Amino acid sequence: MMSYEEFTQKEAALESAPRAEREAFYAEILEKETAKTDVRMMAYFHAALLHYREGDFRAAREILEPFVIDYQSYAYRPEIIACFNLMGVAVYCERSYALARFYIHEGLKIARENHEISRYSYEYNNLAVTYLAQHEYEKALEAIREAERHLPDSDRKMHAYVYRNLSEICCHLDRLDEAQAALTRCAEEYDGRTLLPDDILLVEMLLYYKLGDAERYEKCRAEVWQKLPAMHAAEFGNTANNLFEAFTQGDNAARSQYGGTGLGMSIVAQLVKKMNGTIQVESTVGGHFAFSDGLESFADDLAGVDNGQSPPGAGNPAAALPAAGSAPP
Repeated sequence: MMSYEEFTQKEAALESAPRAEREAFYAEILEKETAKTDVRMMAYFHAALLHYREGDFRAAREILEPFVIDYQSYAYRPEIIACFNLMGVAVYCERSYALARFYIHEGLKIARENHEISRYSYEYNNLAVTYLAQHEYEKALEAIREAERHLPDSDRKMHAYVYRNLSEICCHLDRLDEAQAALTRCAEEYDGRTLLPDDILLVEMLLYYKLGDAERYEKCRAEVWQKLPAMHAAEFGNTANNLFEAFTQGDNAARSQYGGTGLGMSIVAQLVKKMNGTIQVESTVGGHFAFSDGLESFADDLAGVDNGQSPPGAGNPAAALPAAGSAPP
């Protein structure tokens, strides 16, 4: 039987190892370590985290499910809260927001029962992100303010997450002075540009859009296009959604400098939607990305072709992109 110390040492040694080697290590533990030990619990967590970071959110959830169902059979460790948090974030990335809140609330309950006050900001932040994804901005604001209230008990990185998300929420509520102040705190006081560079860029793009600052908005959007192929799966989804937002250039000078009206992808998205189709961005990590639409079945339907496929506009659940917000696993 492997001790907890042996597990942590081996896990650290495998940090830079190929994914297959790390996956095999966790799988072997889960197969052989049948007792409900700390090592088995950590194998669940790290195996799920491995899939989450690769964008395979369903696999991450399926790995963690047996543990979260039976977690009370294990001796308490703070990592139990992290397991519930990761479960919530993985489910969130599949757009099951109410279910995500269930797991996050469970994690918060366990944190309160065990006086793990350093975790409160994490859980309230992630609750806020689920409301943000559903455009329930007042509820999101209430949750993120709770996260902010508990920041003195949390780590420095959590400050960056909370103020980044507070900025986005305030943007949607048109509280732009508060949005700017929160973004400044994130970037300047808590090193947000280093910790969360892509997340900061997305909020800046939204803020400049709301402010009507065409020049800075277009600079952000150009940077987003450059970064898309290398983004983490969840960040890529957040960013891709923003590319379909409309933006009207503030003046003729901006239009002359950047070209167009800022409406191109938004118009494409609306036209495809009106034809009961879908449009999505596809990418591979470190590779290329491309746009594709789901209009072939629609065209076949117009022509009276029965191709045995899903009805036009049915969509592909696997292609659903996560909403905005930044939730640490």
